Amino acid sequence: MKYLLLAGAAAFLLAPMAFADTLNITSTTDTVQPAGKISSKSGTAFNPGTNKIIFKALGKTCTLNSSGNPWNAGAGAGCNYEVTIDNSAQTINLTSNGKGCTVAADVPAACK
Repeated sequence: MKYLLLAGAAAFLLAPMAFADTLNITSTTDTVQPAGKISSKSGTAFNPGTNKIIFKALGKTCTLNSSGNPWNAGAGAGCNYEVTIDNSAQTINLTSNGKGCTVAADVPAACK
């Protein structure tokens, strides 16, 4: 019985941590010679320490809701963002899973 308890405790401690929020950013740039497009993608998963996720892009600071918000004011269930930054067009577009997270229509107000 003692070994079973130790094995259970070890499995609990070694289990991967679940993260509440994700932020994935794809950056694209047009090339002139040779003509084409270059893109790169990077992301992170984390448990928010505050009620906002803040990042900088194209000279703007974007402030998005995180799951650290109270249920009535924000997500509470996890915010998962896919952000596309088009360096040539100077645009920032995003999708989110809703649930109180910042939505695409709110990007102009969120990125100043």
